[in-house]
Amino acid sequence: TGKDGRTALPSDQANTFVLTAKELRDGATVPFTYTIVAANTPDALTQQEARNVAPNETWYRSDPNIPQNTVTIALPPEGAKK
Repeated sequence: TGKDGRTALPSDQANTFVLTAKELRDGATVPFTYTIVAANTPDALTQQEARNVAPNETWYRSDPNIPQNTVTIALPPEGAKK
C-alpha cells in the first residue's frame, strides 16, 4: 500500500488475485488468514485447498506486476480419477 493508502492491482487481473494481510478494526490491527479453493470443473467435483494462507509484510510488492509470493494448488486434469 502506498502513502496514499491505496494498493495498485496487477495488470493481469484474469489470472491474479490480491490478498490483504490485515485490516484496522476499532483501532486494532487484525491479520487475515485465508483458505483458497481451486477447482477445474464447474461443478467443483475435483478441487484442492490451500489452508491457513497468512500474508504478512514480506508479501509486499513495490511493483504490482512482479509477483512476490505464489500460492500453488495442483489439480488433476479434468476427467482424471481421484
